[in-house]
Amino acid sequence: MARQRHIALELSGFDNLLPFLFGRKWTLLKAQPDTGGFITSDHPVCLMWTDPKLHGGVYGPGFGLAKTEVLFPLTSELALVGSFEREEAELDAHIFAVAECNAMTIWFAERQVYARDATFAYLRPGSSPCAFGQDLVNDGSFVRPRPKRDDD
Repeated sequence: MARQRHIALELSGFDNLLPFLFGRKWTLLKAQPDTGGFITSDHPVCLMWTDPKLHGGVYGPGFGLAKTEVLFPLTSELALVGSFEREEAELDAHIFAVAECNAMTIWFAERQVYARDATFAYLRPGSSPCAFGQDLVNDGSFVRPRPKRDDD
């Protein structure tokens, strides 16, 4: 498919997606100074189920479905979380909230994670103590098989 055609298809999808984004209630998270801040990735939009019973089900979450959240880091100090069920808010995010958001960002990353520096906190799956950015490169918690690509 020609690049221009691919771009046109992507842009036409925004018209269908926007009502579901505008229909969500958004919470602005503000990272506290001692957290190391939010990170981002090559796939910064995280769409996930809020109900653990729906994880691993027949179908994945969708932007128009209830019981889903969208997480999007804006800067190292700010992130947005959108949900149909929450109320709009502005919250100070302590280290565990920032670490949880960072873990989701890492999990949704395809190949790369970007951070202001290596002081950011993240949570390992199934673990309560925070890990930090300098540990991520050697952390096997997020390693998953990667298919071979043409540009490898």
